[in-house]
Amino acid sequence: MPVSKVFNKIDRIALIEPAVRCECLTSDIFAQIRASLPFLAGALSAAGYGCEIYCEELIELQPHIPKIASSFPAAGISLTINTVRRAIEIALSLKKYNPEIIIIFGGSLAGSFAGEVLAAGDYCLNGRAETALPMLLNSLNSGADIGDVPNLIRISEGKIFKNNVPSPAADFKSDYSGVLNFGNFSEKRNILNFYKPPLYSVFSSTGCVNNCRFCVSEKKYIKREPENVISDFKNIILRHKGYLPPRFMLVDDCAFGDMGYLKNLLARLAFLRKKSNFSLMMQFHVHPLLKDPQLPELFNEAGVTTLLMGFESASDVSLSGERKGTTVSENIKAIEICRKHGITPYGYFVAGFDSDSIESVKEIFDFIIRYSLAAQVLPVGVMKNSAAAPKTDGHETLDPYSFGASMKVSHIPQNMQPYRLQEILIEGYDRIYSLKRTALMKTFRETVYNLFFSLCYRKWRPGLQKHLNYLRLLERFSKRS
Repeated sequence: MPVSKVFNKIDRIALIEPAVRCECLTSDIFAQIRASLPFLAGALSAAGYGCEIYCEELIELQPHIPKIASSFPAAGISLTINTVRRAIEIALSLKKYNPEIIIIFGGSLAGSFAGEVLAAGDYCLNGRAETALPMLLNSLNSGADIGDVPNLIRISEGKIFKNNVPSPAADFKSDYSGVLNFGNFSEKRNILNFYKPPLYSVFSSTGCVNNCRFCVSEKKYIKREPENVISDFKNIILRHKGYLPPRFMLVDDCAFGDMGYLKNLLARLAFLRKKSNFSLMMQFHVHPLLKDPQLPELFNEAGVTTLLMGFESASDVSLSGERKGTTVSENIKAIEICRKHGITPYGYFVAGFDSDSIESVKEIFDFIIRYSLAAQVLPVGVMKNSAAAPKTDGHETLDPYSFGASMKVSHIPQNMQPYRLQEILIEGYDRIYSLKRTALMKTFRETVYNLFFSLCYRKWRPGLQKHLNYLRLLERFSKRS
């Protein structure tokens, strides 16, 4: 453990959310304020710690690095799959200004990159941190043994050690008071050269009740108190600035995990909308829509305009192989239900499953065009193994940092070469993100979504072509060897 020559006690911490650096429509248009750090700030406040939150989607972070390094005894850096590299860059910058600052990495998949991040920082908390982080800070302040801190990963004598005791869950009201520039437009410009408008993330649960083969979501479903969720909505609405109503995203992986709970939450949101106008998009599953005819009206009353639907594939064989539990015909019925009630069905698709063929990948794009969907198609990602990560199914990965976050192929599919999958994807993107197709979308909102995709894709395409050339080179040299 580093012993600071500047600080005698950790009484506050800087929390940092790195910006996404990949082909992401949301990040290219909006400044998405993720839910995790304000929630963690609420937990730290309850434990007596102060904090400031630096969300790189909202601010230019680099000018703040010297202040953070000199003013805070510790910094917590939240990472997701598509921000690992940027998180490491930030940690190294902080250490350059102050080698004694304590760097703590965290996130639901932080343990999968423990070796990389611990080379740039001091500690890694894998998974939930609302109880683990205050415990770690308490131990560092008191000089107590940190070995009992749940989910803590550290390096000792050149080896990675992990405490496998899971961190207990707790619930707090999120604290947005320390988020720099919160409620304003971002300091950064989007693809349209406007300052990015805010998109606020709120969560009501974590984990998932399903067991899809390709998904890395935690399989332990945990709900928050509805009062705390509504409090988060109210606090954001109070802090939101500007003439347009705030836009929210409910980022639960499994909002359908307890339908009674969800209906209660939707009713509370509908009541809140009578006083404060806002719009909401959320991830959802096909089956609840098919089973409960009341749901669409509840969504409308709660301000839900878009359902982000994990359709995943246009092949029943692939859906079955990945344990999705749905069929193509059920996906089509869900699309029809959404459209009937004025809700936009936004499709999530994944290409390159073990059971996928060249034809089934092409069919994804045919399906999207046939049903006039606003949609995104990403290649399968494969997590690498690490000393602190769960084992994968033995797939080979070309780039572990691209898992689930990029349009670039980063794994070796079972039934085709990586370069061939990338070729098919680019051909498909050219079709679904064309301006001609945008003009033929069914609703205004779908037209806007696809227009944004079309504009962003023109920015992304050169990078995809460059990556394709790289994959072709890999294929050529692998044949020679």
